[in-house]
Amino acid sequence: MFRLVSDYRGGGRISEEVAEIIKAEHLTTGLASYCEPWDAGIVDLWFHGDFDDRLFLAAVSSGGTTLGFAWAHLTEPCMMVPVPDPRIPPGLGLSVAEAMVSHAARWLLSKGCRGVVDIHAGYRYGCRHMLLRRLFRSPVEMRAGALMVLEGEPRGEAPPGYVLREASPHKSREDLEALVVVRNDAFRDHGWEQVEADDLKPYYEDLYRRYKVAVILAEDAVGTPAGFIEVYLHTNLAGGLSGYVSMLAVAHTFRGRGLARALLTRGYRWLRSRGAETIYLHSVGGLEEFYYKLGFRELRPTVRLRLPL
Repeated sequence: MFRLVSDYRGGGRISEEVAEIIKAEHLTTGLASYCEPWDAGIVDLWFHGDFDDRLFLAAVSSGGTTLGFAWAHLTEPCMMVPVPDPRIPPGLGLSVAEAMVSHAARWLLSKGCRGVVDIHAGYRYGCRHMLLRRLFRSPVEMRAGALMVLEGEPRGEAPPGYVLREASPHKSREDLEALVVVRNDAFRDHGWEQVEADDLKPYYEDLYRRYKVAVILAEDAVGTPAGFIEVYLHTNLAGGLSGYVSMLAVAHTFRGRGLARALLTRGYRWLRSRGAETIYLHSVGGLEEFYYKLGFRELRPTVRLRLPL
């Protein structure tokens, strides 16, 4: 009925159909006024290259139609994300999810993972979450984060001794390396893998090619990178303009000084001046209270299932 493509590296029909699956999932969850229409180019950014620490899968029917996709990461704990197409019959969706999860689990075990695995189940009570609950019967459910929207105008200025400037990570190696330093430090306690500048270079080149983008970097008096915000403008699935906060990070040493609010204020003004009707982000799990204080409210929480590997 279908086969698993485990050496997928982006490109062609699979990428186009993966983008359609993501759009369908957003539409079934009622998020058209926020989320952007994905296309094959965005998907290819995810899956390009060879990585020893991650696996990419696509479930393809005998007729060549993509029925779902998944990926797995060697993190702590190990993680997998199975995404069956929400438009296919539920029985087939269960079979696709089960096959992808089984394959990913074997791969994780072959790489030395033991103990438990986190399975990201998407938005709470969304189609993927409910299907995976059926597949795993009574899994342990944990909050993974949330889609959050900004309400009102944030008001914050750079504290004395700090400068906010617009960076150009797609052109400047120095700016790119500064962002990497902050990113690796800010999210080291949240299970994010450590990256290098070369890992993010293709991402920023594509980001600036596709969107109106602003990356605002905060530096102290001697030029040490302290934090940054990354925002861009896109047309949402409902046809309006949305501003997306794709990253807001402050290094541990510089926290508690108002830098996050100052960065968000700059990002907000940049997006509003270019016509953004809504401004939203996907929270890092466990940081929702921090985003509440900055003026965001929750739209849809996301869920992960923790299971024995």
